[in-house]
Amino acid sequence: MQKSSRCAVIAVLLGVATLLGASAFAGEQSTFMLTSEEMRWEPYGLTVQRVRLVGDPKKPNCPSVTLTKWAAGSRVPEHPTLHDTTFTVLKGNVYVGIGDKWDDAKLKKMGPGSVWSIPAGVSNFKKNDEEVIYLVTVTGPLTEDCVSKKK
Repeated sequence: MQKSSRCAVIAVLLGVATLLGASAFAGEQSTFMLTSEEMRWEPYGLTVQRVRLVGDPKKPNCPSVTLTKWAAGSRVPEHPTLHDTTFTVLKGNVYVGIGDKWDDAKLKKMGPGSVWSIPAGVSNFKKNDEEVIYLVTVTGPLTEDCVSKKK
């Protein structure tokens, strides 16, 4: 297994373990095993699909872990996050920038195993040239506060 793949797996396990612990603390214990073939990807915006793994991203104050798949050529304009959100790239490369205005000079390439966290209220923007899958860890509700667009 490549180093970046091992890092991605470790990050995923830590994120899921953290949220499973938070669910257990709230009195909601759940155990599950889900293969990639069993995942049911749901549309989320124009070029995005997602799979809810833990929690409910639509409920307020509910920790959740979601896999998000972005089609090649997706672009998310600048927008503030509503909650502290952590992202872990599992597949592909995404370019992420922080700021209220799109600036290609601020884009940083985040490949498999890369992790970034954005506090609530901080504006960011993203784009990718290839299909990207990443893990999103957030305390909900997670809303479509931005619209993904093709380049």
